[in-house]
Amino acid sequence: MPTRTAQLVLFGSSYSPLLFLFGLLDTFGQGLPSVICVALAASMTVGLIAFLRTARSLATDKVELVRAKHRDNDAIAYVMTYLVPFLGHDPSGWRGRAALSLFIAVLAVLYLQSHLFYVNPLLSLMGYRLFEAETQSGRTLILISKRKYLCPGDYVEAHTLSNYVFLEAE
Repeated sequence: MPTRTAQLVLFGSSYSPLLFLFGLLDTFGQGLPSVICVALAASMTVGLIAFLRTARSLATDKVELVRAKHRDNDAIAYVMTYLVPFLGHDPSGWRGRAALSLFIAVLAVLYLQSHLFYVNPLLSLMGYRLFEAETQSGRTLILISKRKYLCPGDYVEAHTLSNYVFLEAE
């Protein structure tokens, strides 16, 4: 699976809950803007589900872990950005909507430049956890897994999503 596809799907779907909230709260206006937000949220969620199913059909690599630690705090920090719709400002005017759009664009640039493609609240809702792990060869990687814990010496069968992001095979 191409790295760029994985990054685009994970990035786009990470905004699904936020877009749903915007649609629900009529942040960008009633009617069509709200319908577009909800439709985008739904399509990106379906896209993530399809992506995960496709990823499971890829070949796996067997990786021996030397060290692993939870990275779920990355997802929590990212979700904090979801407070934006609830800050109490009125985005009904064009200035409020423009400011909110600019803020979302800045978040997107930070997300992309920081290579945080694996940080995704939808993955957390689906029961996945994030781990930063070091392999026997000294390589550091991010592992998306449904396990609660990983121990040194564990072997993991995983699908490569990008150069350093892996999805544990189920």
